[in-house]
Amino acid sequence: MKRFGVTLSAVAMAVGALAMAGPAAAAPGTVYWGDSQGNWYSIDNPKGCYDTPDGDKLNNRTTGPIKLYSESGCGGTIVYEVAPHRSVPPPEVHFESIRA
Repeated sequence: MKRFGVTLSAVAMAVGALAMAGPAAAAPGTVYWGDSQGNWYSIDNPKGCYDTPDGDKLNNRTTGPIKLYSESGCGGTIVYEVAPHRSVPPPEVHFESIRA
């Protein structure tokens, strides 16, 4: 019976920790990204995945990192990670989506 109580306590603690974690918060700030045609776009307080067709420039003005993906829908591989308050290029990159 003691073993059952220890197991039950461990499960309850794990569930409580997950409940307290909650959803990820948005990264305060703005991400600016550009395409190969010279057009610029902005995303305020990004959270989650955003498609960035033909992306080749990004300026991360948020408090968190931004991952650049080779395919839309944040699929494929991560081609680069842009630290807070940093930009690309350099290096030369091509990306189709980002995740904050």
